[in-house]
Amino acid sequence: MNLLEILNRSEFSKDEILYLLSLENKDELTLLFSKARAVKQLYLGRFRSKIASIQFSNNCENNCLYCELREDNISKQRFRMQPDEILQK
Repeated sequence: MNLLEILNRSEFSKDEILYLLSLENKDELTLLFSKARAVKQLYLGRFRSKIASIQFSNNCENNCLYCELREDNISKQRFRMQPDEILQK
């Protein structure tokens, strides 16, 4: 696969995405990151974007050992907002 050809497309196939995710060569990664910055700037401008999550509940049935919300963590105070509460916020 040709990296420059892939990066100049507006959409990627599954194989192309897997190829991009497997890049290890420093020069190729620099090119990939440069293209990503250019696309981000095109759509978002020069400002830094912030990502935030809004939680309607912190109840979880999973028990992932790394997560503070895991089911067995009994020290965590649990909440679940009702639909009318969510609409009021």
